[in-house]
Amino acid sequence: GSEVVQIYVHDPVSTLARPPHELKAFAKVVLEPGEARSVKLALGMRAFAAYDDTRAAWWAEAGAFEIGVGSSSLDVRLRARVVLEGDWFQPVAR
Repeated sequence: GSEVVQIYVHDPVSTLARPPHELKAFAKVVLEPGEARSVKLALGMRAFAAYDDTRAAWWAEAGAFEIGVGSSSLDVRLRARVVLEGDWFQPVAR
């Protein structure tokens, strides 16, 4: 069978409008019966950012982010917390 491992990011105190679960990385894994496998997925800074129209930039606000790993947003099996020490932004050419 196969499984899709999905990573979701949530910023609980964002000043920007953001959905409660943002899919930021995923990988499909094919397994034989009884087989287990480790999956590595990376989250770059943009995974914590949302687009801000007023700044014309991707912006990640400093603070704690909730990370969820599962097969869907309704089936989160692992949770973690990541703290961004300072704001990060990436301007977008208009």
